[in-house]
Amino acid sequence: MVALLLVVACGVIGYLYLSAARSLWRGLHEEAAVQGQVAHLKAEYNRLAKERTVLESRQYIETAARRLGFAFPGERQYVIGGSEG
Repeated sequence: MVALLLVVACGVIGYLYLSAARSLWRGLHEEAAVQGQVAHLKAEYNRLAKERTVLESRQYIETAARRLGFAFPGERQYVIGGSEG
C-alpha cells in the first residue's frame, strides 16, 4: 500500500514538473518571438524617423513645391516645352 502511494506521489510530482517545464519552454519561445518583433519595430521606427527628417527638410519641401509649379514671391517661372512633331 505504501509502495503504491509512493508511485502515485512520484507520478503526480513528475507530471507537475513536466507541466511546469513545458510552460517555461513555451514562455521562452514566446519571449524570443516578441524580442524579434521589438527589434523589427525599432528598425522600422529608425527608418521612419530618418524619412521624416528628410521630408521635413526645407530643401525637400522646396523641391517638391517647385515640381508642383510653385515659386517664391517675386520669382518668375518659365515653362519649357518639348518640340512637337
